[in-house]
Amino acid sequence: DLINGPLFRFTCIQNIVTNSTIFIPNFHHIIIDGTQFDKLMEKISHHYHYTPNLEEYDQNCVAQLQAYITWEAEQIKRADLQYWINKAENYPLEINLPYKHLLIDKIKSKENAALYRLDDELYDRVQQCSSKLGCSIFDIFKTVWALLICQYSNQTKIIITYPINTRRKGFKSVKGAFLNACLFFFEVRGSFRSCIRDQKKERRDIHHRYISIIEILSRLENAAFKCAISQADLAISG
Repeated sequence: DLINGPLFRFTCIQNIVTNSTIFIPNFHHIIIDGTQFDKLMEKISHHYHYTPNLEEYDQNCVAQLQAYITWEAEQIKRADLQYWINKAENYPLEINLPYKHLLIDKIKSKENAALYRLDDELYDRVQQCSSKLGCSIFDIFKTVWALLICQYSNQTKIIITYPINTRRKGFKSVKGAFLNACLFFFEVRGSFRSCIRDQKKERRDIHHRYISIIEILSRLENAAFKCAISQADLAISG
């Protein structure tokens, strides 16, 4: 219940055999993300062993949060919703995966999942490639994924989404869930290197990422590309 809560619960379980206590925190993802969960647990552990001046500590946390909110508001003010609408005009709003019409075969077939891990040698090679191309390792995998989806769906243009952490600059330790979904417009054009180069050109427009994905999707009718949204919104149907 996002309106009435609670959005977090704490439980302590006492083990009378070992004379120990287990602390179990439970949070809804809408109020904290994975980036900050580990840091929060570190803070709780530190405060348990070394009690700080909570009044001073809380004031510092609130001041940092207020500074972040002010900074984020400036980014949103610079952003332009029409930027995303214009970009989407020449892209299909759905991915025509070939298996979606094979309903009978899909039901009969046994679903399989695979977890792929990079060994150290392959990871080093990818890292060297990212250095040569002047991009991140994530950019490489994002592009590879987009190329595979294009090949599988027989499309030259697609839109996919991925979550981003909107904390920047000196706000890495701000507690909470500051996430958004970013639209990735991909077109198969030229070599893999040229695809990476096209992405690098869009980095100058990074401030547009601060527009809520809810606002963007509410303006794109019949959008059917895959997107994870962490809240319900009546502006989006389907």
